[in-house]
Amino acid sequence: MSADFLISVIVPAYNHEKYVEDALRSLMAQSYRHLELIVIDDGSTDSTFDRIRHLKPELEQRFTRVETSTKDHEGSAKTITRCLELARGELAYMLDSDDVAHSDAIGRLKRLMESPQTALAVGDNEFIDAESRSLVLTVGTERRTTMLEYHTAGRPGFSRERDFGSYASLILGNYVPNGWLMRPACIAAVGGYTFGLMLDDWTLLLKLAKKYRIAFAGSVLAKYRLHGGNVTAVHEQKINLDTAIVLLQERPYCLEHGYEREWWLYAREVYSSLNPEHREFFISNFMEGEHPRNAGYSRFTDVTLREKLIAPSCPPC
Repeated sequence: MSADFLISVIVPAYNHEKYVEDALRSLMAQSYRHLELIVIDDGSTDSTFDRIRHLKPELEQRFTRVETSTKDHEGSAKTITRCLELARGELAYMLDSDDVAHSDAIGRLKRLMESPQTALAVGDNEFIDAESRSLVLTVGTERRTTMLEYHTAGRPGFSRERDFGSYASLILGNYVPNGWLMRPACIAAVGGYTFGLMLDDWTLLLKLAKKYRIAFAGSVLAKYRLHGGNVTAVHEQKINLDTAIVLLQERPYCLEHGYEREWWLYAREVYSSLNPEHREFFISNFMEGEHPRNAGYSRFTDVTLREKLIAPSCPPC
């Protein structure tokens, strides 16, 4: 890639009137210069789009091309997809409208994207609060200062060098931080984003991991903002159900490619988080979705399946 290689910067924005200016200014401050900017407001009910329009003259001075628009609310997956459709660069850097990118984020990640087999590169995220103050989260008695540390805290054998971006690690749950530099051609090759689920980032990562490499920069390159409007804080039960749905969809692939142990480990954790109605959904759809090459599992009755979902060890694979 040449030094003046065009990279598209995409920002899906929704109800972040307090934070969107910080996000956009962090993109204006990027040390990598040859950038275009695409910002789509997903039908915000606050003044997010007004803030974007107010900044547009400054944005046009910084970026080679600027596209800003608003539309009816459709969710993040469709908004990101629309952004990617408008992008002209062979690579696209995505930043959520409440996060902040370090000034060298795009330049650092670009160096990891030389191989066409690398679909996505990302750095770690530090935590900030609504007022942009640094945060430290705890898992039990352990302090976690970054997103990767936090989401891999329950995985004592996890290795960044060996495991980051692998399907075997991602089927145990999403830990990939924000601030992705993506290759849109790879996104299209795996069918793009999945619509209708809140876990659109996890489902895309699983699809990419089956075919491409996901690279990790090894250092913090963005700030992830925690506030009352974060999706995980507002829609916990919906996220739990969508996690179960994704696991059920991925089960045939896991059985076919030797990831059954990992599947069961996460299935137990997810099952324990579901409410009674969603547990019944999981049980019934597990039985309906048995993979034909593993027909022996049809011997499971509802009772034995429930036992396996609360058992302390993995069933024979």
